[in-house]
Amino acid sequence: MKKLLVTMFIATVFFTVSASAQPGSRGDRVKQYLTDSLGVSAVNADSVMAISQRSMQQMRSIMQDQSLSRDDKREKAKPIRDAAKEEMKKYLTADQLQKLDQKQMEWRQNRRGGNGGRR
Repeated sequence: MKKLLVTMFIATVFFTVSASAQPGSRGDRVKQYLTDSLGVSAVNADSVMAISQRSMQQMRSIMQDQSLSRDDKREKAKPIRDAAKEEMKKYLTADQLQKLDQKQMEWRQNRRGGNGGRR
C-alpha cells in the first residue's frame, strides 16, 4: 500500500509540474513557487518543467495503453519517474526538491478538498 501511495504521489508531482506549459494553469503557480519561494532561477525552473512535461507525455501514453494491467503500467512508469527525478536533481537541490514535493502534496490535498474528494 505504501509503495502505491508513493507511486501515486510522484505521478501527481510530475503531472502538476508538467501543467506549467499551459498558461493560466497550475503550472504558473508551480513556476512561481519554484522561483519565488525556493529561489530557483527562471532558467532552472523552465528546465524542471520541461523535464516534467517530457516524462508526463511518456507516462500518459503508458497509462492510456489499455492492453496493460495496472501493475504493468506502474512497472513501466517507474523508470520514467526515476529518470525524471534524477534529471531534476541537476537543477534543484535536495532541499528544494523536498520542499517542492511537500508543496505538491499540499496542493493535491487542497484540490481534493475543493472538489468533493474526486481525483
